[in-house]
Amino acid sequence: MPFNNNYLLSKAISKDAFDKALEISDSNHVKVISNNFNKVAKIYNLQTIVTGDRENYNTNINFSLNKKLIYNFKCDCPAAKNYKGACKHVLASIIYVSKALEYKQTLPIVEDIDELKEDYVTSPNLK
Repeated sequence: MPFNNNYLLSKAISKDAFDKALEISDSNHVKVISNNFNKVAKIYNLQTIVTGDRENYNTNINFSLNKKLIYNFKCDCPAAKNYKGACKHVLASIIYVSKALEYKQTLPIVEDIDELKEDYVTSPNLK
């Protein structure tokens, strides 16, 4: 994995959030909305929707694969609003995308967000 597990755990709200993120990242629940790379700063800006049984959550993450650093992140889930650290949705997104980028796999980008909304109840967009 591109990011060291100890580093990700240090960013997490809790060990439980980290453990759940590992499960989510391998279970096809992370949908990439955009993944932009700033060539000058060498920083990725990632936006995802993490789908769930009852609700979807939007994430926005800035990170560097070269430096293996997460600079900042947001999620619109209740845990992200109530606790300090990265929630399971942010961690699952970074794990999923960084693995794909490291192994030079093509990331499927969701073109039609409304398609996701038809299948799931979606939480409000990030501000």
